[in-house]
Amino acid sequence: GGLVSASQEADPVMHVGEDSREADAHVNEDGGSESKSNGEDASLLPENGLDGMSLTAERKAAMVDCLFSAQKLLESSSLAEDAASIALAHLREPRRLYRFLCVSDFDPTAAAQMLVDYAGYCANGLRPASAEAAAVILSAGLVEVIPERDLEGRAVLLVRDVRVLGELLQTHTLEEVAAAHLWLLEERVLVDDVIQECGVSIVQDLSELSFRLMLQLSQPSTLLCQLRFARFLTTAFPCKWGHLVVVDAPSSISMVWPALRSVFPTSLAESVKFLCRPESAAELHKLLGFHVLA
Repeated sequence: GGLVSASQEADPVMHVGEDSREADAHVNEDGGSESKSNGEDASLLPENGLDGMSLTAERKAAMVDCLFSAQKLLESSSLAEDAASIALAHLREPRRLYRFLCVSDFDPTAAAQMLVDYAGYCANGLRPASAEAAAVILSAGLVEVIPERDLEGRAVLLVRDVRVLGELLQTHTLEEVAAAHLWLLEERVLVDDVIQECGVSIVQDLSELSFRLMLQLSQPSTLLCQLRFARFLTTAFPCKWGHLVVVDAPSSISMVWPALRSVFPTSLAESVKFLCRPESAAELHKLLGFHVLA
């Protein structure tokens, strides 16, 4: 019973066969379950479901194990129906499922939990915008996807002029701006197989951050929005984060950064680098391998 069973009849990935649960696991001596990882597991994926993905047998097996783990989580959880639908939609698309495995270092259980968490966030309003809504906001050019990759093969996103954010917030909410850039990540950046494996680095030039915009971003409702998106991006969003660099942050950043830092995983918070001109050019070149800001 439950939402998953009701959806399986129309779901070729989840409904891999009447004996799928038997292939999923067998009870070990401790009463737990032990996932199989032989070639038969990998064959449970639909023949046309990998969409040209070249995977080792081990990674195919990890995808199958993740499918089963996610199914069990959905059957035993109290997720709202719309959240379960979002999770199932991702399970139907092997490339999206693969992103969660990449972020989780191919730990099927961790990937399944992240996917379910992601669905819960999306059902509560933290989801990518539609392509049409995103196009309007992205046309302002707040975030630039740099053609070059950093030294570890990551994509590099650049916020070159933070004044654009202030202009966007005159006609859009911060939630709408954030949702548009979630769409950018999911539909334009993470579609690259190498970037899925390596991740994304971000450089923000805050030299033009006005005190007025800083006050706006420090308002309780706006700050709460930033905290929610920061937690979502760092705990449930299927993206590996590399270098996070802030250039020429004004002293007023102290009004926001302590709160944001509190929701970052410790290792990620400690990796955030604050640089100042003129030294920032050389430091960025050392980190990224190319010049990105004058």
